[in-house]
Amino acid sequence: MELAHRQIEIAGPRAKRSKGKGKAKAEPQDECELENDLDNVDIEDVLPSTKMKRVGDLLDMWKEIDASQKTLIFCSFVEMLELMSVYLRKRGIAHVRYNGRMKIAEREEAIRQFKETGPDSPTVMLISLKCGGGKSSL
Repeated sequence: MELAHRQIEIAGPRAKRSKGKGKAKAEPQDECELENDLDNVDIEDVLPSTKMKRVGDLLDMWKEIDASQKTLIFCSFVEMLELMSVYLRKRGIAHVRYNGRMKIAEREEAIRQFKETGPDSPTVMLISLKCGGGKSSL
């Protein structure tokens, strides 16, 4: 599938102005077609956003200043953290994830790995906001 020449709208239903008073009505989009398009997109093919690139640049800059520094990145959208994880992996930045979809044992393991020091230890933790407010002692 050639993604470079194809646009996929993921914003949802488009608003349609009604004649006269009242709010705009949502015109339903063919959701089956949209879901099929999204199912065929490989997460590895997703291009990084400007914000992701900026985070990557900042992490590189901080690493040059002090490679032992650890960074916490919070986001309210787990899907965004998954995309960020792919981006960091492609850049060779060691990281762990910490979100509500993980079992308690997996969360504890992520914290244990993040606390490690050494050249191969993770320097970034991606945390979902809902999960990050829990009983985590970093």
